[in-house]
Amino acid sequence: MSKYFPQPKTIKVNSDVELIAFQCQDTVVQLASIPPGATFELHRHPESQIGMQIAGRLEININGTKEILEPLQQVYVAGDNVLHGSINPFSETALAFDVKRITNSDEAEEAILKVAPTQDEITGFECQSVVGSWFEIVITKIPPKGVIPIRQSANENNGNNP
Repeated sequence: MSKYFPQPKTIKVNSDVELIAFQCQDTVVQLASIPPGATFELHRHPESQIGMQIAGRLEININGTKEILEPLQQVYVAGDNVLHGSINPFSETALAFDVKRITNSDEAEEAILKVAPTQDEITGFECQSVVGSWFEIVITKIPPKGVIPIRQSANENNGNNP
């Protein structure tokens, strides 16, 4: 399996929901289309999980606390072994992504984090972002003919092994 181009795997969650999962090393990214009335039963797992609505709304339940997720406005955070689930009580299909990984973090996170407006330091483009203990999500508005310079994450090592 490729390290940088993971192959998609279709997972049938229940009779209502299928998702597409991509595993890259210790991280799983899931894309889900959640039809009206569909439910993800309350569950827990050893991985920490975050998620965000791309389109449509969803009601998330994290450890008994329920909140409506709006598209690109909040990120839910369910730490390892935290009970969580969701339902789509709305008349429109919800599109969402989730990221799961073992974090080994004892640091408790808020269950719902708000996305805040900001500006990309390198390009000056408007963006929105949210930062957690093990993740960062940045949504950038790239203007017509906008140019993003080539750059490398501080966590990458150019393929050289330490």
